[in-house]
Amino acid sequence: APGATEVVMTYNKVNMTIKMGEKDLPGGNDALKKFVGKSVTTVFDEKGKIQSIKNLESLVGDDPMLSRMMSEDSMKQMMGQASLMATPDRPVKPGDSWEFEVDYPMPMMKMSMKGKYTYEKDEEVEGTECARLFLAGTLTMDTGAETPKKEGESEDPQAAQTREMLKAMGFKINESDISGVMHYDFSLGNIAKSEMDMKVTMSMK
Repeated sequence: APGATEVVMTYNKVNMTIKMGEKDLPGGNDALKKFVGKSVTTVFDEKGKIQSIKNLESLVGDDPMLSRMMSEDSMKQMMGQASLMATPDRPVKPGDSWEFEVDYPMPMMKMSMKGKYTYEKDEEVEGTECARLFLAGTLTMDTGAETPKKEGESEDPQAAQTREMLKAMGFKINESDISGVMHYDFSLGNIAKSEMDMKVTMSMK
């Protein structure tokens, strides 16, 4: 499409640790190992908004649960983390900050992230001048919210069952802390490099 830009995004490393109390639970990375080395192509319009995601099937394969959780619509929202979730509403300079809030509708719940970007300084990355941005945010979860459905579309019975089970278990996020450093490439008009850390404490009955 005129003005569209295609960006190939490759998973180089994926790691997830799950703890119950002070003990690590095994298998946290098993479902994610298949992502390493795989790529998807994200198509951005002239304003930097994600239009579509190509080759998504290479990630989800034939796993029905992953297919539901990682639909193109949900991935568009999640992959927005690799871009700016909110651009400033004014010209900014090093030292300035601006806030953001974004929702991630999933088949069995709605997750929301809110936080703040701080433009720390200009920094060169692989020979290109970039703005170094620091992100600080929190994550919330709502198991009472259904995923918006398209006209004529019915809800996935398994997703509904899972949501009801989570509600009955009192599954909730107690604490969350998200931080990261992003480098915004002035010449690309997009994020060139992103490193994120997320720590979430959950509980259930």
